Amino acid sequence: DVLSMLLADWTALVAVLTKKAELVGSDEDRALAWRRVGECKRDMLEDKPGAIEAFEHALELDPASAWTIDALIRLYEGRDAGDRLVELYQRRVELSEGEGEEHLKYEMLVKAAERYQRDIKDNQAAIDVLRQALDVRGADKAVLSKLEALFRAEQMWPDLLETLRQEASVAEDKDDRAKLRREIGKLLAKEMAEPTEALEAFRMVLDEAPEDGESIEAVREIGEGFEDLRLEAADILEPVLRATGKYDKLVAVMEMRLMAQQDGAERALTLRSMATVLHESLSDPGRALEALLRALSETPEDTGLHEDIERLAGTCDGYAKYADALGERAGKIFEAALATDLWSRLGRVCEDKLGDDKRAVEAFTRALDQSGDEPGLLASLDRLHGKLGNTRELGEILERRVLVETSPDAQADLYHRLAVLQIESFGDKMLGLETLRQALDHAPAHQKACETLEKLTEERSLFEEAASALEVVYRARGDFASLASLYEKRVSFADAPMDRLRLRIDLARVLEDQAADPKRAQRVIEAALGDDVADGEVLTKLEELAGANQQWTEAAKALSDALEKA
Repeated sequence: DVLSMLLADWTALVAVLTKKAELVGSDEDRALAWRRVGECKRDMLEDKPGAIEAFEHALELDPASAWTIDALIRLYEGRDAGDRLVELYQRRVELSEGEGEEHLKYEMLVKAAERYQRDIKDNQAAIDVLRQALDVRGADKAVLSKLEALFRAEQMWPDLLETLRQEASVAEDKDDRAKLRREIGKLLAKEMAEPTEALEAFRMVLDEAPEDGESIEAVREIGEGFEDLRLEAADILEPVLRATGKYDKLVAVMEMRLMAQQDGAERALTLRSMATVLHESLSDPGRALEALLRALSETPEDTGLHEDIERLAGTCDGYAKYADALGERAGKIFEAALATDLWSRLGRVCEDKLGDDKRAVEAFTRALDQSGDEPGLLASLDRLHGKLGNTRELGEILERRVLVETSPDAQADLYHRLAVLQIESFGDKMLGLETLRQALDHAPAHQKACETLEKLTEERSLFEEAASALEVVYRARGDFASLASLYEKRVSFADAPMDRLRLRIDLARVLEDQAADPKRAQRVIEAALGDDVADGEVLTKLEELAGANQQWTEAAKALSDALEKA
């Protein structure tokens, strides 16, 4: 043995050691001899198969020799010997009991897994030893990554899920963590059919990576595919899409939210939010208006909504659409107050914004049917029928307005307008006269009613009726000059001399006693001489007035002229 080593005769040394291994008594010494044979063949003779055979003999004799196992592992790792290697790796793990050998134990288990997977094609065995590796070095990224691949290959979805969660929990890089959680979400959504848990996974991704388009799309697909999860999906996506400025997608998600909402108020709120995005963020007032008009069908009673619609309609020429929406919604409402409001709004839009007075009349009429004789609606119809020349309809509205008006002056105005309509449009002057009387009953000083009555006194057939009304008014307000003019007109209509005489005497009294105009009274009495120069009352009154006015000459001349004519 010693001589062979001194002479570097390695073949002789191998022969000596082999013979020695056969002759020595103890297993320990024999194992040592075989180890020396293995070393010599491996290191000096480059006989690896022979070295393996020698080390295998040594291992049989001393199974607990870690040194021998390590030597065999190094030799086998260069050969296609997966089955034997995994046995050696496992035995080496079993011998690695000290705390200082944890790394070696971990390394052996990982190598065993690679051999099971690559050489032996036994994924389940690979999984088992990798799990042992995790027991040695908990949550190791490399091991978890290998297990992830194996679980995918074996379609072991619950185990894959747990592994991905472990990987995510130890991932330090934000992007890596987001990627792992996205994989968790995809696994839950598809292979494991757990969409609710998948949403939570994607939520965690988007909390850290709001720009992650794949997760955004995955959440949207879940929302569209599962009716009961649409609201939750929308809750996840809306803040993310707002923050990242993806407004077109935000609008689409709001539409998805609408599909799940049943309450009208909630739907209206979503549609109004959608309109805000369309108008302010996408600069699309037309689509924004459409969204608000859809909200109108949900909450037609919302005055703030109507204000927003009108404001937006003014920016995109949308009043016609607003009018159509009002008409459609109002026609389906059975609550009188709300129907009145909608028809009224339609009337105002048609009149003020569209210039469609006929349609405005129809709308206000429908509103009136719901509300009864509401003053504001009657006033609107009054104005519109006047513009359109609908005299019959205007007359009816004026009659209804009078009944609900509380101010005497306003009632008088309405009666006067009605009277003018009756006189000029209907040709019914007598009816108009009676209406004017009603105007003066409410407001005796109503100037326009008086002026219209005064015009009627120009007609002989209407004079007495008109004059009787005017006389009361003139006396009530002390307008004796007008009263005197009225008497003069009455005189002009008298045919018989005696009638004229009596009327002139009455006129003279008015002028003298009430109008304080004795000279004009004298002129009237002088004219009365032409009717009957011998009437004692006339002569007495003439003498009285001539003395009071010191106009004897004028009286004498009038009397002389009357006598000549007589």
